[in-house]
Amino acid sequence: MDEVTFHLMQRIETFQIWLAEITQRSLELVENTAQEVLASEQYRIIQEGFKEIVTCLINRGTLTACCFGFTVGSGLGLALGFCLQAPSKPIYMMRAIAATNFTGPDGIAVLEDVPIPTIKSPDQILVEVRFATLCQTDLRISSGYSKTMRSILDHSTEPPVILGRSGSGTVVEVGGAVEGIDPGDKVIFWCPVWRKGCLSQYVCLSSWQVVSLPKGVSLEDGAWSAYPSVLSWRYIQESGINTRELHSKRVFVHCGSNWVGDALRRTLTTHGCEASATTSQTPVGSDNPGQFFHLSTAPLLMTDPLHRHRYDLVFNTEGEAAEEFCRCLLCPKGKIIGSYPPYLYSDTFGSFIGFAFSLWLRMTHRPTWELSGMREGSRLVRSLGRAPQPQSPHALDPSMVAISSLGAVLVSMDELSSGKKKNTIK
Repeated sequence: MDEVTFHLMQRIETFQIWLAEITQRSLELVENTAQEVLASEQYRIIQEGFKEIVTCLINRGTLTACCFGFTVGSGLGLALGFCLQAPSKPIYMMRAIAATNFTGPDGIAVLEDVPIPTIKSPDQILVEVRFATLCQTDLRISSGYSKTMRSILDHSTEPPVILGRSGSGTVVEVGGAVEGIDPGDKVIFWCPVWRKGCLSQYVCLSSWQVVSLPKGVSLEDGAWSAYPSVLSWRYIQESGINTRELHSKRVFVHCGSNWVGDALRRTLTTHGCEASATTSQTPVGSDNPGQFFHLSTAPLLMTDPLHRHRYDLVFNTEGEAAEEFCRCLLCPKGKIIGSYPPYLYSDTFGSFIGFAFSLWLRMTHRPTWELSGMREGSRLVRSLGRAPQPQSPHALDPSMVAISSLGAVLVSMDELSSGKKKNTIK
């Protein structure tokens, strides 16, 4: 073993000596070649020619002309740039109610310096908001709900996020591709969870989010109806039953006195379906009070020995806590439709799955049911009496109690814009 090591070390030393010798000879060759080039006649001729060129080009007159040309050219360029520059539009500010962070309702505040949006697409509409709503979905958004979808479809992730899902107002400006709506028209509109809301003095919306306010309906009543109308139409479509067949089905709406439940009952009524419902109180003007059951007596429906309360469709607007109650009201082939904001798994996706979800969502998302829902919502508003509202004004914090029991509260933009009672919710 020692002999092998000895021969190996000897070979390595021989290789090192050979490598050092080659390096030395290469350096000597380069140095000799450089000396021969510098001493050659051709190098001397090239050097003298270069000196003559530099002497002819660089002199006081040439330098003066270059400096003068540079100065004049720069001045003309700046003057031309200022003349062709489009005048910058002044940025006007507005007030808005927004989630300043994703920590829940405590992060909701009134912002004083939000830039007024401008039309950037030919299908957009700029609306001066008169009334807007704050609902349970907004409270969930203030806790981070739908932030992944909002970052993909609306390119907005960081707070503040303006709240408000439904509202009414007056059109200020329309894009070139908008038809049927002109400046000055009174409209109702809604904002999906993946877009910024409308609780601000002005809002810029796509044309499919807006419909004209039906005649005989006030802006205040219309503001209540847009978002729940779209949702109710969506839930009816999810049932898989043709609207022409609704009149032959037995339908039940759990919590039919809240925001969405009331819209569901009204939508079903417009299609000839008199749905039964649990409510906190019998709706005013109801032709059939016997089809409404007080929430306190709702458990008795489950224990009816004659099974009179069995339905083809049960709309659950309360949430997962009421799933068992709704299941007891189904007939053998009945179906429960969850009519409340679903849990979004996309809010918990990691980087890889989130990227795949982003590609899929961009390729497949089309606002089809939203558009048909707004058209159906316009029909619903025409038959609207007065939407359910709190009995008295509430400050911003107590309004959370009203949202829990009613589903939404209404905000007057007149008070918000005037600075008086800017935290009042009607």
